[in-house]
Amino acid sequence: MIDIVIPTLMLIDSCPLKYSLQEACKSNLINQIIIIDNSGGLFEEKMSINSEKIQVLTMPENIYVNPAWNLGVSKCCSENILIMNDDVFCNSEVYMQIETVMKEENVGICSVQTDICADLEDYIDNLSYVQEPIVTNNIFGNINSNITGWFFCIKRKLWKNIPDQIKIWYGDNIVYNSVRNKGLLTKNITTCKIGHIESPTIKQMNNFSEIISKDLFYYEQTKRR
Repeated sequence: MIDIVIPTLMLIDSCPLKYSLQEACKSNLINQIIIIDNSGGLFEEKMSINSEKIQVLTMPENIYVNPAWNLGVSKCCSENILIMNDDVFCNSEVYMQIETVMKEENVGICSVQTDICADLEDYIDNLSYVQEPIVTNNIFGNINSNITGWFFCIKRKLWKNIPDQIKIWYGDNIVYNSVRNKGLLTKNITTCKIGHIESPTIKQMNNFSEIISKDLFYYEQTKRR
């Protein structure tokens, strides 16, 4: 089973989030969906999805993405945890392939091939599905580190909290590096797709540059330990 963690500031079109939640709720592989609402309550105001699978944790102020991941994971109980952005389209059939790959003992993380898309119609028009997943270790997404921080599934027992000082960036690097340092594989599924609209949410923050600068400082300290 899979638990999903999604932080959101509700600063973008809600279509990707609404579609992905509807698809996740109808999948029998999804146990629960933890929404970390960093907007102070806009999620419940703007979204009209009623499901026992969805648990909303409303923050009085923005705690930022990495602390939101830590909080969300602390509420999870399934074997696998999927970290997802709020600007991702994900069809329910994707979870079948994730579940299959994550059953492999030597796999710690898996991600899914990503198409940059403009809207839901664009994503659906390009959907393709093969029953048996095909995976690769080859680089896609981030050519420097083979990390897809907007969508990845990790075995819950492998999660190690990201240091509290690191708020926005480098959290995915820390998670992936921790898994790889244990000698486990990070696989990429190529036989199904998610859609990503690459929202500018984080760049809408007034103190974005200041936070990123601090994140880099603390991340470099973490690497030296």
